[in-house]
Amino acid sequence: MRYEDAVRFHGHKGPFMTLGYRAGLTAILKLTRNPFDLTCTVKIPLRKPFSCVLDGIQCSCGCTLGKLNLKVEDSDDFVILFEQVSTKRRLVMRVRRRIIDMILSGESGDELADMIYNAPIDELFELYEE
Repeated sequence: MRYEDAVRFHGHKGPFMTLGYRAGLTAILKLTRNPFDLTCTVKIPLRKPFSCVLDGIQCSCGCTLGKLNLKVEDSDDFVILFEQVSTKRRLVMRVRRRIIDMILSGESGDELADMIYNAPIDELFELYEE
């Protein structure tokens, strides 16, 4: 799904939705494009605006709540774990604290979402492949 479609699905160009979108794109580039061979577990504080990351993930990589290959755990962390089912390869993405702080500071949502959409992925996440 294109980013513009994800924005329409979510209802606005939100920074946390955009983080999820970027995470999902990274997962399909590094693991698999097959949404039936990919699972995702998201560990976040289970409340808005953090939960908006889920919409971005669903729109970008095809892990969805409906297919049950997207799971959510209430956590003080902000970690997204993808696994390619067939190979057991894993990609762990920890959102950098400064990005979370920047989003929560109340800066303009659209401008921040644009920055997140265009930033190098390693500026947004600490990445670990297992």
